[in-house]
Amino acid sequence: MMSKSLKKFWIILSSSFLTLIFVLEFLLPIYNISAYAGGSGNHKDLIEDKNEYLYSNVVPLNEQPFFDILESKYETWKHNPIGNVVSKSPQESLINFYVLMSIVNNKRDLIINSASIDPGLNWSEEKYEQINEVNHLFELAVNALDDSDFPESVRYHLANESAIEIKHLIDYVFYTSKKPIDLIEKSKLSNMPSKSLDKVFVWRLLSTPLSLTNKIGDDGIGFGYRFSTETVKNAAIMYKEIESELKYMQSSKYYSPDFYSDFIHTPGGLVPPKWYLKLPSDLRKFFEQDFIFGETLFQIFFASLSISIYIYAFYICLKKIISISSSINQDTLPQQVVEKNRRIFLYSLPFIPITKIIELFIDNYLNFTGSALVIITFTFEAILFTISTFVIIFFFEALGKYIVFNLKNKALNNRSKLNVKRKAGLVLPILRTFAALISVSLIYKLLILLGLSPSLVLAMSAVPGLAIGLGASKLLGNLFAGLSIQADNHLRIGEFCKVGDVTGFVTRIGLRSIEIQTIESKVTIPNSSAEESLIENYSAQEGEKYGQGLNLKLKLPNNFSPRQTKLLISKATDYVNELPSLINKKVSIDNDQGNLMLMVYCLLNLTDLDTWDEYISMKETLLDKIHELIDQVEISDRKISVAFQTSQNMLRDIPNIVKKILESDTNFTFESMNLLYISDYSYDFILELNGTHDTFDAFEYGISQFNQKLIQKFNELNIEIPYPTEKAV
Repeated sequence: MMSKSLKKFWIILSSSFLTLIFVLEFLLPIYNISAYAGGSGNHKDLIEDKNEYLYSNVVPLNEQPFFDILESKYETWKHNPIGNVVSKSPQESLINFYVLMSIVNNKRDLIINSASIDPGLNWSEEKYEQINEVNHLFELAVNALDDSDFPESVRYHLANESAIEIKHLIDYVFYTSKKPIDLIEKSKLSNMPSKSLDKVFVWRLLSTPLSLTNKIGDDGIGFGYRFSTETVKNAAIMYKEIESELKYMQSSKYYSPDFYSDFIHTPGGLVPPKWYLKLPSDLRKFFEQDFIFGETLFQIFFASLSISIYIYAFYICLKKIISISSSINQDTLPQQVVEKNRRIFLYSLPFIPITKIIELFIDNYLNFTGSALVIITFTFEAILFTISTFVIIFFFEALGKYIVFNLKNKALNNRSKLNVKRKAGLVLPILRTFAALISVSLIYKLLILLGLSPSLVLAMSAVPGLAIGLGASKLLGNLFAGLSIQADNHLRIGEFCKVGDVTGFVTRIGLRSIEIQTIESKVTIPNSSAEESLIENYSAQEGEKYGQGLNLKLKLPNNFSPRQTKLLISKATDYVNELPSLINKKVSIDNDQGNLMLMVYCLLNLTDLDTWDEYISMKETLLDKIHELIDQVEISDRKISVAFQTSQNMLRDIPNIVKKILESDTNFTFESMNLLYISDYSYDFILELNGTHDTFDAFEYGISQFNQKLIQKFNELNIEIPYPTEKAV
């Protein structure tokens, strides 16, 4: 499917370009090419007339007062291309710049002219060395320009253009001067170095717009004179005013009327590639005509081709990324999420270098200039930083999920598993914070590359501050509260807590909120609200074991005796001590507003420390058993009543009779039986017993058997049980 789409794309692109060439060849008259090549005789006459009109009575350059210094500097830079163009004298800086640019143009022309006699389609190593030397000299010359007003992303390219344009402007001034130029005034030169160190000076060439200054941009005073930002920034406008006059200027050792035209109309920078120079001259002349936006047909075609391929590849990968992202849902397994995130990252990552390569290809190799250069560069820089921001955010997100997945799938014991969950809970917030900081840095860097000054970018940071003050204060409050919770560790993942009115397991602690799994749902609480709420943490650690706290408070019957209370505490303690899943057990009583309360606190050493099922099961088991123990202890104090007509001897024997019947069941222990009450109808004995049956049902059955045996024995002994009878309350 993809190969068919690509084939169709290439067919459309090729046919469109061939059609464009055919139309242009049909519409452009042949005389345009010959005129552009300088083949028209009328054009030569026009040049001679213009030359005679504009350049009559001018002072030749070799007769100017500064020519000897110019020649001396030329020889120095020609044989010793190591030095500093910027000087403490503005005149010397200008001469150094002018000489270097002349040398660059002359050496460049020699290399270009040698292409026709040099075999092969690529430059030889010797020529590459010469090209590198030309580029080095050109960089030295460009250093004489204060280019700080240009946006950083296009500063290099625009500064190169301005350097050539300023060279043409100086050519024009020298070529058309009708009087001697006192370029270097020796009377003023002696004081210039000392003054330039601590004050700002501006020197202007012959009252022209060309000026040099020792103030470098907004950085203060410099230790040398460079062409001012105004001159550099306006060089293109000034060049346009004299561009039409340059064709009347004759080339020489110093004058280079075709330098800028050749530079902007050929690919490859200062020196075009050799294969391009070997193209037929007519074809090159056709390619080098201005086509649109000041760019040639060659530049527009290959730029359009590269951008089209880039857009097509970007479209295909974007479809893949959207398709993979849309396939991730709640039912997707964790390992599938990790794999799909890896694929999305691999699809998006290559576009960072590809975007930069396309930009460099258009700017450096195709040699785009002017407005087209700025538009292309700004567009690709914005795309590059947008993709980089996406990749950075997605990289940290995917990395976090990968780490969390691997941590949670380790075979660990209970405590280690809990520690892993907590570490996993920290991974994503930390990585997301890094991603946010890097993304903000990338955005600020992009703004600087697009021309905003660092001070303005810093001033723009007040806008987010204002937004925070007006509407995002809660978000910032939650962020700092989240950092506080993570630092204090009073809430941790896996702990069983009560936050305000919400009770449950803490399953997530994020930068904005915490998530608590209650018995019926998941509750999300903003971090700031959690920080301000009363927090009850039921989780604790006992030695090497870590458990979830379980606290039970049960109201005891009002008539519980001290003996029953002690018995209940003993039985409850024995029971919880027998449970292996409970640690740090404590059983006690408390008085809550006159009500006697049984307090049972323990830690549940559960298999899964952050799930409700096992917790609820253990809580239900404890509640059921404690209630059974309360009922058992309540029944363990029994009132046995006999009628008033019972004899004194029989009254003394009743405790022994009851003891014998009770202990016939080996699970019962007779503790005491005393005649404590004389009621309106009976003598009332209080029997205190203790049962050690395995279950409460067995205990109740034992009591039932005891009651039946007691009734039978009383009938045999003619001991009357009076009516009404009642159980001790």
